[in-house]
Order: sequence, then structure tokens, then C-alpha cells
Amino acid sequence: MTEAIIGATIEVALSKAISIIEDQINLVVTWDFKDDLNKLRSSLDLARAFLQDAESRRVDEPIKVWLQQLRCIAYAADDVLDELAYESLRRTTEANQMGKKVSNFFSLSKNPMAFSVKMGKNIKNISMSMDEIIDRALKFGLQQRVQSMGPVFSGIGGTHSCNSSRVVGREADVQKIVDLLIGSNTDHHGFSMVSVVGMGGLGKTTLAKSVCNNEKVQNCFGEIIWVCVAETFDVRRILSEILESLTRKPCEIKNDDVVVREIQKKLKGKSFLLVLDDVWDEDIKNWGDLKGSLLGINESKQSCILVTSRSENVAVVKETLPEYRHHLKTMVDEECWSIIRDSAFGNSSVSQELEVIGRDIARKCSGVPLVANVIGSTMCNRWDRDEWVSLRDSSLWGSLERNEGIVRVLKLSFDRLSSPSLKQCFAYCSIFPKDFRIQKDQLIQLWMAEGFLQQSRISSQ
Repeated sequence: MTEAIIGATIEVALSKAISIIEDQINLVVTWDFKDDLNKLRSSLDLARAFLQDAESRRVDEPIKVWLQQLRCIAYAADDVLDELAYESLRRTTEANQMGKKVSNFFSLSKNPMAFSVKMGKNIKNISMSMDEIIDRALKFGLQQRVQSMGPVFSGIGGTHSCNSSRVVGREADVQKIVDLLIGSNTDHHGFSMVSVVGMGGLGKTTLAKSVCNNEKVQNCFGEIIWVCVAETFDVRRILSEILESLTRKPCEIKNDDVVVREIQKKLKGKSFLLVLDDVWDEDIKNWGDLKGSLLGINESKQSCILVTSRSENVAVVKETLPEYRHHLKTMVDEECWSIIRDSAFGNSSVSQELEVIGRDIARKCSGVPLVANVIGSTMCNRWDRDEWVSLRDSSLWGSLERNEGIVRVLKLSFDRLSSPSLKQCFAYCSIFPKDFRIQKDQLIQLWMAEGFLQQSRISSQ
């Protein structure tokens, strides 16, 4: 995935450089090297046209080297043109401030001639480097393709108990978990435990959401608490999130004992269902610490802990009685096709030809609903037969059989994002820890600070 991001960063850098050049050519400030700027702009446009084909061939070592060299030159162009834009803005601002007091524009700068000479030389050097890059692209036989830009924004966060999507093929699993929770016997700790175990992508979190939203479960438990645990089993964080779920406000208490006492107050006289989603930790001590904190919270009421995990070796799962462990199985091909069809076409009718191809793809999903969902979302409103055939015959399906396919399919959806700018915005989110709650407005500001978002020329006119 890291290599796939390179193309996105290059595209954004090239687009930013082209945008600066276009602004500078039409400014009041007169540069002696406008012809060089125009030449560089043409070279940048041409390099950008080669980029999409180069990305599709990045498995070739020479193409990898070419992309890395292009990235270095694109970044160098950005640096030089940023300096040019700053100097242009400074001169324009000073000219506006001085007004008629200064008739000679060159008096605004200590040494404008030296700057112009240096900048002209830098632009020529970058232009020569771009010419060399384009020559190599032609020798490699790269094809020119047009790419579109247009980032959009959406909120990002960890898992939660709300489930707005339709659940396909898991009705029996939901009922089984509901029966286990309601019919379970509370042990001497004051709660019973049920585990859902299965490989990644099978829909354990979605299943748990459906269970939480089940009417029988909501009537049985006075409080339903959801905590996404992920790789790090941090007892303090888990306790804080339990309290936050109960109070509906951030927990600012630093003392664990006080947090536990507050949880006891909130749960007094109530039964509860605690969902620990996506548990990875196999250290029995960490689970022991959490269990110790939860001991005797509400012994008089039926309460349960529902755990989702990929492994039976996870400490919490090991402590679950075998009869209360539910192993989630893969889906049948018909269910995978249903997911693909709903995601790709919605309520629209599908031609028989596309349905045949779609069913072939569904069989290749190996019963993993996440793969089917990603495929359907990727192909949303795509009606061209050749696109579906290309997907069906893709080499990524072989990796699915080697348990690498989920990552490859996710990469497919990444590659098909509508613009490289979107790819870079998406890739930027990898700097945050898993399940980190990202504030949408803050994320957009970070993207803006990094220069990922370019102002629409239509909206700026």
C-alpha cells in the first residue's frame, strides 16, 4: 500500500506546482523567466499524464525508480515555486502598502535582480530534469492518461454499536448470540461471557452491532456499553470508555478507583451488556486486571460481556466456556452476490450479462463479506461490461486464496479512488493509531496545512 501512495503524492505535488505557475504567469509582477515557467508547466503536465500508466506498472523495477525520481523532482519544483509565490506576494503587498510613494518597483526589494537570476536558474534546472524524466517515460513506453482531481470530506472514527446498514446472511448468527446472552447463567463474578470468533472480514463487528440493536437484547439489559479494544488492551482506557458510555460525556477522572466507583453508581440496580469489540491481547494479566475491576459491580442482576476476536488464543476468549463461543463462518456465494449487487446497483435492475459476471466475482470472494462489500462499493454505478470483466479476471483473486486477498482488495478500492488527491488524503490518516477518534474539522485543517487540498478555480472566480 505504501508504494501505491507514492503516485498520489506525486500527483498532488505536480498539480500544486502547475497551479502556482498558472498564478504567476498572470500576475502584475513581471518576471524575466515567464517563458521558462511556461515550458516547465508543459513538462509538468506531460509528466502527470504519464503517471497513471506508471502506477499500473509499478511492479517493474525500472518504473519504481522512475516514480521515485519523479517524486524528488516534483518536490523540488514545489519548493522552488513556493519561494517564487512568496516573493511575488511580498512584492505585491509592499507595492499596495507604499502606493504612490514609491514609483520604482525595484526599490521594494534589496536585491530583486539577484533573486530573479537565481530563480530563473533554478526553474531551468528543474525543467531540464523534467525533460530527462519524460524521455525515460517515452523509452519505457508509458502511455499518457488524463486524471481528475476532486477531494471530498467525510467523518472518520472507530467502531460503535449503531448499525444503519442491512445485514445479509447473518440472521441465524444474530439469533444464536441473542439466545446465548439472554439464556446465559451469571457466574460468581456477576456476569457471564459470550465470544464471537472468526477471521478478519467476516463481519464480527457488524454482527455484534445487530445483536446490540436486537429488541430482545435491549429489553433484557438496562445498559448496553460498547468499547472498541483493538490491539492494545489498555485497562484504564477501557474503564474510562465504559464510564463515558454511561454518562455520555468525556471522562476526565485520572484515578482508576474513582472511575470504577462511578461505574458502580451508574450500574447500580441495572443489568448491563458490555461489548468488547476487536480484542487481540493474549496476556491473561491484562484481562485479569479488567475483570478484577468489574468484579461484583452488580451481582444481583443478569449481566454479560460479549467479545469479538480473530483468535481463540485471546485471553478473554479462553475464559469463555466452549458452549458460549460462537465461531463465525464464511458466507455462501449467493449472499456475497447479494452484497455486491446492493452496493453496486442499489435498486436498479441488472442486465443478465452483468449478473453472470457479478456472480463469478461473488464466488471469488471466498465467502468473506468485507471483500464483497468493498468490491460492490468500488464498482458502484459502473455499468461497463469490460470493467467488470477486468475485475473478474484480475490477478488479485489468487492472493485471496493465499490469505492475502483482503489487503489486495482494499488496495483495489484505494487505486480506484477518483483522484490522487483523495488517495493522499486517505493515506494521511495512517498516521493515527487504529480506532483513533479523528475530528473531521481538525482533519480537514491538517490536510489543508499539508497542501493536499487545492482551491477550485471555478469557485475562486
